[in-house]
Amino acid sequence: MKKFVLAVMVVLSSLVFGDYLEDKLEMKLLRSYPRLTDGVNKMSIKEYDVDVKKDRVEIEIKVPKELAREQFSKLNKDGLEKELEKIVADVRKELNDNIPVKVEIEVEKESSSSKKLYSNYL
Repeated sequence: MKKFVLAVMVVLSSLVFGDYLEDKLEMKLLRSYPRLTDGVNKMSIKEYDVDVKKDRVEIEIKVPKELAREQFSKLNKDGLEKELEKIVADVRKELNDNIPVKVEIEVEKESSSSKKLYSNYL
């Protein structure tokens, strides 16, 4: 019985640790990158959603619905890619791993399939 209780506690603590790491990354990203920028134009970020998986990391950047598409269309895509590469470098540094990172920019709470503004592995 003691072994079973110990096993359950170990499993639960590992699940909590996984969420803690993702929450820590999300908070750090929001503090470091409250807006996406290409050097000239800016776009507000509502929240980051980071999922750390065994073979990759997925980052969803959620932007407010108001003016999202208009602001995104004004961003220079090369400048945006450089900003996203900085974000990816910070995540890899925090994880101390060079695994692939998928970045998606989505409009918050938009129900259609066209809510994704950007999706790429960096």
